[in-house]
Amino acid sequence: MFYGESIAAGVAAENNNGEIRCVLDVTNGNALWKFPVGRADDGESPEMCAVRELQEETGLIVDPKHLVLMKKEWRSDHWRYLFWTRKYDASSIRSIGIEGGKKVLEGKWIPKTDIVHERDFVHEHAQILREFLMHSACA
Repeated sequence: MFYGESIAAGVAAENNNGEIRCVLDVTNGNALWKFPVGRADDGESPEMCAVRELQEETGLIVDPKHLVLMKKEWRSDHWRYLFWTRKYDASSIRSIGIEGGKKVLEGKWIPKTDIVHERDFVHEHAQILREFLMHSACA
């Protein structure tokens, strides 16, 4: 079903204090926080990609059945899916993400209020969370 489709997916994992686990992204010398997100492997569903990226970048483990779709949108060359969850296993959480055996990302919990006001946060992710919170009964 997903073979040949270019997909990226990520998860906004929220804790009981209203904070979301985020990772630091440094692009062109500009450091901004974002949700853990990445490209799907060939044949990987958006949900499985999101679960894998969350685990690789933060150590959090989530069952795909606990993901709620915040937004699906076509980007210039791929579909992007962003999910939200409050149900995860944090027993393996870490402050540095691991990808390909290398440390790549710093991680921390950020209050939702700081994210929606875009304090050092990727604009598109903040906007998606803001819209989701306004229209969702589960957030």
